Amino acid sequence: MKEIFTGFFSLFLMFFLIWPAQAVNIIERSEWWANEEFRYRESSYWQDIIAKRAAKKSYPASEASKAAFAKQQRVDSYLVNNFADDLEIVDSEYSFWWNKLAWPEKKTKYVKSIMIHHTHSEYESSDQWILDIYRYHSISRQWWDIGYHYLIWYDGEIYEWKAGWDYVIWAHAKNNNFSTVWIALMWDFEHNEVPESQLESLSQLVKHLTVKYWIDLSKRFPIHKPCIGSDECEPGWDVKTTYHYPLVGHVDAAHTTCPWEHLYEKIEEIRLEHLTSTTWFTPISYQDSLKKSADKYTQIFDILRDAESKRLIGLVAHINRVIKGNNDEVYIWKLKKLRSLVFQVLRERT
Repeated sequence: MKEIFTGFFSLFLMFFLIWPAQAVNIIERSEWWANEEFRYRESSYWQDIIAKRAAKKSYPASEASKAAFAKQQRVDSYLVNNFADDLEIVDSEYSFWWNKLAWPEKKTKYVKSIMIHHTHSEYESSDQWILDIYRYHSISRQWWDIGYHYLIWYDGEIYEWKAGWDYVIWAHAKNNNFSTVWIALMWDFEHNEVPESQLESLSQLVKHLTVKYWIDLSKRFPIHKPCIGSDECEPGWDVKTTYHYPLVGHVDAAHTTCPWEHLYEKIEEIRLEHLTSTTWFTPISYQDSLKKSADKYTQIFDILRDAESKRLIGLVAHINRVIKGNNDEVYIWKLKKLRSLVFQVLRERT
């Protein structure tokens, strides 16, 4: 029994290193029935969109469109020349399960900042609202997916929104889509206080993401806000860069009131709550995160495959006993992950 416990403890430590940030219960896309065809280029939804875009191209661009395009080119040049490390794309996926994507999933090198939204909308059913906004963002607005990474519902439930998972780039704030991850809270915080259930989940999710991406909440990160008036920017400039702590609101990056003062005033409180636990972090790159996980998996499988079957069966029994006598969801989640790997090794031997 002592040998089993010693082996179990060593393996659990490795699991803690592989999944250090799974401290919250996140409802995955498959659990809220995301229609993945909204993302596929060959689906009927996107074939209609592509046909309409092709027809539109036959019309000459307006002067306003040409001016907007030229302005964005100047902004892009400024960002590339001054913030190249934050804009680096390190991986791209062009298909998912043999389905060609309408837009490729691109991975940013680092995640250095967390940005907060509110939806302003109010719904009675989380299930219906999730599906409605998914279709609106994906098809009506032609973004092929939901515009944010996570949603927190009224009761504190956290939903995984954006497909592509870790380090994926998405469209949530113009000129600030790289090296950031976005959280949207359901409700209108212009007129409503933030419920404690949502605040608690937001705090937990922020902690989860800072550990996942190694974000130091004491270091400032550049935010690029479009210029719309001479009082905000230097003459001739199209964007203004300011440095913020890496937990910010949408209003810091765009000309908007989102997420309104009732939520915005809580952002700094949450940053200070988790400040001391992140001060030694240095952002971990996408490539390094993959390598660390792969190396740890290899070590775990090597240990399991070297063990006798009877000891693996004993380890499973021990894990089951610990799960039965524990109420910590995070602890139980990690134990179940370990148990599934033990079962995988045992199946290899049958």
